Amino acid sequence: AIDPNILVYGEGWQQFDGDSDSGLDKTDMASQGYLYKMKDDWVGAFNDTFRDGMKGSVFDSADKGYVQLATEDDLTGFSSLKKDVYYGLTGTYDQTTGAGNTYVATSDSGIGASIAYVECHDNLTLHDKLAVSTGDTDLLDDQISLANDTLLSS
Repeated sequence: AIDPNILVYGEGWQQFDGDSDSGLDKTDMASQGYLYKMKDDWVGAFNDTFRDGMKGSVFDSADKGYVQLATEDDLTGFSSLKKDVYYGLTGTYDQTTGAGNTYVATSDSGIGASIAYVECHDNLTLHDKLAVSTGDTDLLDDQISLANDTLLSS
């Protein structure tokens, strides 16, 4: 059990598939897809699905998200994008929304396991991602405010 007085969070990327020596498999790890299995021992992870829903994939500089007013023409799964933002705002994630990650099923079953963010230490900054993906700098200040204001409401 994890000491309830300690806050544990990090990058919940799957780094280990398990092996016979440890007796563990990937479902025993505190990665995004399996945080719900932690039950009362909550471990938080950064929600990259929310991040990408807000500003587009970090792996494609031209990809757009909610902040750049992405439409069906911009991406194939616009309804998925809206769900990605919704579940990020509520601190939950539903595995039917695309990536298959499950933080927690509902907001009362582990709030805090999903950490929403729009800016991080790697890839393009929020400013640069918005400028590159839209090619228009006139709305940058408003778009950055929208991204940060939305984040603060989560």
